[in-house]
Amino acid sequence: MPTCINLRERFGKQFRIQYEESYRAERPEFRREEEPWLQIIPCQYGHRYPHGGELLGFASDKAGSIAKRVARLPFVTITQDGSDGINATFPVGHFCEVAAIVKPKRRRPKRVLTSDQRQALIDRLAQYRFSPQVKLASEGLGLAQAASDDLGAQINSGAVEGHLRGTLAAARSLDI
Repeated sequence: MPTCINLRERFGKQFRIQYEESYRAERPEFRREEEPWLQIIPCQYGHRYPHGGELLGFASDKAGSIAKRVARLPFVTITQDGSDGINATFPVGHFCEVAAIVKPKRRRPKRVLTSDQRQALIDRLAQYRFSPQVKLASEGLGLAQAASDDLGAQINSGAVEGHLRGTLAAARSLDI
């Protein structure tokens, strides 16, 4: 199989790399070998893809000013020109000139927190943290008894309607 540029290895730290839609339909035994051919860089006005060797391709979403600007570049070869856009190839060395026009989507940087920032977030969000509601068997109560006591407290406080009082009695008689 001919070689192509692996977009993830070459541009993956700076730009988003996705797989074209046929990647999921590819048979698993061929995926590893064909993976570089199925990678794309999504752009604001289309997407880039490996075309083979040291060439990249650009497929525009629609015909218009962006497609015309890409087509006017001296190093670009138009491979298809349709009513819905163009497909063009160009040497990988001209990646930046084409990127200035088609605006490839960049990777979001991972947020790295300092210990002070992390502690500030913990303190600010502490009031929203979940608190345990049911005592566990390791604390000396059976789960059924703990749930029964909790339900009993809710009934006594008026939080649960009277028709659930029979359920409380049944739960206490089970003593699981």
